[in-house]
Amino acid sequence: MKKPINTQHGQHCATTCEHCALVDICLPVGLSAEDLVTIESVVQKSIAVKSGEAIVQAGQHFKSVFAVKSGSFKSTAHTQLGKEQVVGFSLAGEMFGFDAIASQRYAFSVIALEDSLVCELPFSDILTVAAQVPKLQTHLFVTMSQNLNSMQAIGLQSTADERLANFLLNLSARLARRGMSATQIHLSMPRQDIANCLGLATETISRLLTKLQKKSVIKIDGRDILILDLRLLQKISCGEVV
Repeated sequence: MKKPINTQHGQHCATTCEHCALVDICLPVGLSAEDLVTIESVVQKSIAVKSGEAIVQAGQHFKSVFAVKSGSFKSTAHTQLGKEQVVGFSLAGEMFGFDAIASQRYAFSVIALEDSLVCELPFSDILTVAAQVPKLQTHLFVTMSQNLNSMQAIGLQSTADERLANFLLNLSARLARRGMSATQIHLSMPRQDIANCLGLATETISRLLTKLQKKSVIKIDGRDILILDLRLLQKISCGEVV
């Protein structure tokens, strides 16, 4: 793993929320021009993060939350045996870092799965602005709730078939929230990371994806997944179909 980025001196890019394609996802709808300017004032910078690079590391002092402008990330922890445990993924238009609010230290390392771009939002400044813009305060609570639900969406007590089906449905729902197709999924994460996150072997993930394709539930093209039968995938996730 590469060393974490120094966000004070990393590669920065100009940021304008008003002209960002993800503004309706990252920020609440219906903001006035004045509110938007106020929010933009606390977005310190956009940071370019190369694939394999950590934007924050577990145990690092909490300062900011981050919004993914492009690309994707995985959040990881280390087991008592020192092995990496993937605990979740963050996609474009989503935010991460809220896990550190209580302890004031990041609980997970967050690593880019591909060349990515994030907007850094110092949390103390966000709280100040949220007090001035009630819609933003509500939006932050919703975002934190969605992050928690995403982390808890995959039950490790379920069968391997159910875990993978739930994983695909979770990605589908998150894409739909971004206004994208709920049936066309690009897996930016390697199958090894998916397997790690779901508590399965990499070979099991490959076998189950092939099984779903043979049942005409999905169509696989490299890392691109097309969901052909969403209702059947939902039934599999509930254990109604093997």
